[in-house]
Amino acid sequence: MKRRDTILILEDILKVLKQEKELSFNQVQKKTSTQWRTMKKCIDFLSKTNLITERRGDGVPNPERLFSLR
Repeated sequence: MKRRDTILILEDILKVLKQEKELSFNQVQKKTSTQWRTMKKCIDFLSKTNLITERRGDGVPNPERLFSLR
């Protein structure tokens, strides 16, 4: 994967979530072509700034994390 600025990654995440109603962590990661460590940090930042919401899926025993725009 090519190296990108974090701001560009954040913009890509917001664009993808604007197009789709709700996506899992892995779906967002694949659509933005971002490594999981960077993705985790970006998702945490967007959650803290109240730009996205997170909810747990219905899976048992390990529900997936689903993200959407506020």
